Amino acid sequence: VAGGGGGVETGTGTGGGFELDPGGVNRDAGDPSTPGPSARDGDAAASSSASKSTDASKSPITESQRFHMAKARKKSIQAAVELFNSKPSVAALTGVGGLSNENPDPVDVANFLLRTKGLDKAAVGELLGGHDDESVAVMRAFARSFDFSKLDFDVALRVFLKPFRLPGEAQKIDRLMEAFAARYCACNDGAFANTDAAYVLAFAVIMLNTDAHNDAMDGKLTRDEFAAMARSAESGGDVDDAMLHTLYDRVVKDEIKFTDEEKGGGDTGAGAGAGAG
Repeated sequence: VAGGGGGVETGTGTGGGFELDPGGVNRDAGDPSTPGPSARDGDAAASSSASKSTDASKSPITESQRFHMAKARKKSIQAAVELFNSKPSVAALTGVGGLSNENPDPVDVANFLLRTKGLDKAAVGELLGGHDDESVAVMRAFARSFDFSKLDFDVALRVFLKPFRLPGEAQKIDRLMEAFAARYCACNDGAFANTDAAYVLAFAVIMLNTDAHNDAMDGKLTRDEFAAMARSAESGGDVDDAMLHTLYDRVVKDEIKFTDEEKGGGDTGAGAGAGAG
């Protein structure tokens, strides 16, 4: 500081360790607002390191790695299948890695049930017929995975029942037939007055099938008795007689089998777009 005129000297000092430019900005090398060469060099080094890391992450997977990954995945699925067959539940599929997501979408569960080999059909039927919200959501997604467009009613029902064994409990059968009826009507607009009519017919077909192909049952249903059952008050009574008689003849001649011991999974005839509709 000059002693004579009271002004501030803007020249550089030799012992202050800093300088002021005419605008009064601190030019000290340690000022964070003015990064020096060392800071810029650090940024460049960090950027280079990140780039190398990204490049490394893009390295192609070797055949050996693919083999071991596939082997591990197969092992996880097999463990999930075995656990599910002994205790049918969504938790059984997620607990040991059968499904990677701990809270899987019902569509993903339905796809797993439809496409995974080795699943016990009775176990699949138990899950689909469950009354809890999770099981009901899976059952609906399962039904929506089928395309029943232009299929005769009994043909569609056979396709629907192929991947699982129908449970023995009436309430579980009831829920499954409701899901089937809703999907059949969605795929065949105008085939029935409402979904209730399709549901009543589906249940009647199951009863006819049991009656016709169980030697222990006496007094087999006649055509007219079957038709009357299928045209109950709940169905609206508008189901065509010719269609009912044809349906009766087909089921009596060719049993709908839902006690097949063959393991489920694989090609089931279900559409790829589960959840549509």
